[in-house]
Amino acid sequence: MVQLGSGFETAHHPRTRRLHHTAAARFDVVVDTHGAPLADITVAMGSGTIRIAFEDERYRERTLSPPNEELAFGEDRTATYRNGVLTVSVGLVERD
Repeated sequence: MVQLGSGFETAHHPRTRRLHHTAAARFDVVVDTHGAPLADITVAMGSGTIRIAFEDERYRERTLSPPNEELAFGEDRTATYRNGVLTVSVGLVERD
């Protein structure tokens, strides 16, 4: 497992952690949503991006790309939300 970035926190971005599980060919994103209600959270995924947006006291958005240029996000995708923490997990495939 390779941690691609420990989180950061500014006025516009939530605390975010990106993890690349090389052996399992998976990419996980863990976001502290500051307790935003589930109805106010949007997750959109394509082969080249994951977009996470939510609103707590202000609008916050984060767009992430696959860990390197040879990989794309696959169709095996899940998202869970528990106690204000959103976890998005997606399989990785080689780009054509």
